[in-house]
Amino acid sequence: MALVMAAGRGKRFKGSLPKQYVKLAGREILAHAIQRVENEPLINAIVVVAERKYLKFVREEIVKKYGFKKVIAVIAGGKERYDSVYNALKFIRKYSPENVVIHDGARPVFDAQALKAVLASLKTEVAVVPVVRITSTVKQVNNGYVVQTIDRDILRASVTPQGYKYQELFSLYSAAAIKKIRPTDEAFIFENVGYRVAVVEHEGPNIKVTTREDLRLVEAVLKQNY
Repeated sequence: MALVMAAGRGKRFKGSLPKQYVKLAGREILAHAIQRVENEPLINAIVVVAERKYLKFVREEIVKKYGFKKVIAVIAGGKERYDSVYNALKFIRKYSPENVVIHDGARPVFDAQALKAVLASLKTEVAVVPVVRITSTVKQVNNGYVVQTIDRDILRASVTPQGYKYQELFSLYSAAAIKKIRPTDEAFIFENVGYRVAVVEHEGPNIKVTTREDLRLVEAVLKQNY
């Protein structure tokens, strides 16, 4: 089962319309993200999490319009991303999923092999995160000065879709825990209690739309490869 998270407002995007509903290459960014997940044969069901005011729009103008067959529900998110994930985990409990994949609705392109690798790794792991190499030189900074240069060979940036054993994730993701830890992704809550989080190296495109400047790059990738 997969969760596609699309309840954020994207403050850095600076648009009247949330970024996930902007059209690129003829479809909304969210529609591209859902399509990438639906294309994976091992994903049997998808729940989309959206801001309450956009629930009807997502149901009618994205899920119904584009004929997504694996989307079984569009539900309301919460104030923060971790609240939205918690809402979704509670909602899908009745389906008793073994695994859950969580993907950002603002990531309309990702290498299909990354999702396949995550699902394969879940056969033996409880938490799996795709990561990409950092190509820039990274500096640790304090009070306006460089403290040190960090070896980028040991650093990775995490992306989505990420995969988890549902029962373990749900047991850790209590309301009290998320308010205390305020996880920036689901892997962090596993790290916080001492679980090992497996990684798979992600080689293909995986672009999250954060600012308006990202739109041209994502559209170019969509037109070229998708």
